[in-house]
Amino acid sequence: MMAFQNVNCKGLSPVADLAINWPNEPQAESYPPPFAVRPERHRRAGAGQGSVDPKPLPPLANPNDPKVAAKELFARKVLPAAMPTRVIGFYAKGCIAGAEQMPINGDTWQVMRLSRNRNWGHPDLVALLKRLSVKAHKDAGWPGILVGDIGQPRGGPALSGHASHQIGLDADIWLTPMPDHLLSREEREETSAVMMVRD
Repeated sequence: MMAFQNVNCKGLSPVADLAINWPNEPQAESYPPPFAVRPERHRRAGAGQGSVDPKPLPPLANPNDPKVAAKELFARKVLPAAMPTRVIGFYAKGCIAGAEQMPINGDTWQVMRLSRNRNWGHPDLVALLKRLSVKAHKDAGWPGILVGDIGQPRGGPALSGHASHQIGLDADIWLTPMPDHLLSREEREETSAVMMVRD
């Protein structure tokens, strides 16, 4: 795997540059423009609540300027690169081509924080999450899992929150049982995760 030299555009590898600039994957559904959810600080409990009314990110005046941070470029990509799946770099400095979207609803899972558009990952990870949710329900009697951040459509650094989650191989699984109803958009954005770690 290739590692980036740094996290701005100047340090991106040629393959990472392709992942950012490659044409969008054709999709049946339409996607909204990229949105900004910029909490002041990333907090553990209730970390980075989303927004029910996110504001579109403004276009970059000069996206080819080497001073533009990679997180600004990756955050504006709403679809994966139409390439074979490939992980580039590592968890905290990388990206992914050919990511797959975790469906927002399943019989045994629901995705949280839809405004972030961070429910994209390696197809093997998406398959694992689906299997885990079924197994937790069947074998442990867990009602279902709530899935937090996985990654952006093309991975890479995010505007807020995680330093990792850049290559589609990380996933946040909330330790909160899935409710017995389909969560509304408001509930998905405003519900806090249960804090399981003490400072």
